Amino acid sequence: MKQDALHEIIKPRGMKDETYSKALQYTRYQSRNQGIDAALHFNKDASGTAKFDALLLCDHKGAGQQLAAQAGYPIITIPIGIDRDGFPISLSFQHKAWQERTLIKWASAVDDLIHEVQGWRPTPEYRNFHPKNILIDPIS
Repeated sequence: MKQDALHEIIKPRGMKDETYSKALQYTRYQSRNQGIDAALHFNKDASGTAKFDALLLCDHKGAGQQLAAQAGYPIITIPIGIDRDGFPISLSFQHKAWQERTLIKWASAVDDLIHEVQGWRPTPEYRNFHPKNILIDPIS
């Protein structure tokens, strides 16, 4: 029965029309060609192009994750702390398609460096994890 519910949820609803296709094409072009790809191959001046191994963003509230998702590109995120309101702050590494190995290499190196300098992060606190009991009717 649960499999039937899954099939119902993912069933196409006619949303992928011409307008959708144009919007997707525009979003991908802007986030790839004018976004991540352009930043990875930055034209610094007439002397040439600077090519970067990855983009590094201090990501607060997931803004960098949206760009990678829109581009359909890989992203890896490592936590580096929390802000004064208790929200996590992370470093996000982004690159073009099929560059996961490069991202993992850089994220692992930076994470090791952070641990060497600051020590291990404390276990996160889950604030208001169960603030109230809500009855849930499971799908049968």
